[in-house]
Amino acid sequence: NDTNLISQPVASYDTTENILLDKKKTNFGGFYAGGIFGVQNPWLLNNSTYNSFSTNSINESVPGIGICYGVSLAYYFSHNWTITSNLFILSKYGQTYNSYNNGTYENDKINLNYKQLNLYAVKRSDRPLKNKNLSLSYGPLLGINLKHLNFANQSINGKENDIEERYSKYDFGLLLGYESNLKIKKRWMCSFSISGDFGLNNI
Repeated sequence: NDTNLISQPVASYDTTENILLDKKKTNFGGFYAGGIFGVQNPWLLNNSTYNSFSTNSINESVPGIGICYGVSLAYYFSHNWTITSNLFILSKYGQTYNSYNNGTYENDKINLNYKQLNLYAVKRSDRPLKNKNLSLSYGPLLGINLKHLNFANQSINGKENDIEERYSKYDFGLLLGYESNLKIKKRWMCSFSISGDFGLNNI
């Protein structure tokens, strides 16, 4: 007995078309949104800070550790270019000075709390990984930051004073750094960056 072979016609493989489809599948493309958390080590560039660096000074300048958190929105044009905006609902700056004033020891602490927007572009490169569900990219970032001062106070030996009048309500500056992104299954992204925030108005 003869058995008929049932077969399905196979479409021809168009090399150019399939390469373009593969590129579309692997592109980052589109928007990503999420939460952001950061730790910053700010330095206030004022006379007290400069004087503490003098070899003859008996005063000490101690930079604080500032916590910031907020929301992030990024648009990936391709593997090579990304525009990111980070809105920090709370961004803490500050510094502590240990000094002697007329023979009396003083612990002088300055606190500045901002709302802050970082807007920057990243020129990235890709690194292939063995796991096809993961993709890694990294590159330098360059942008600007805008800040709105919520409040500013100064504590001298535990006694607090409002010092908002010393500072402008708005600050702006330059953002430089390096960022890496780990993409997971095309839907999730973990971003890590280190950057310098050079304020040009208040700090």
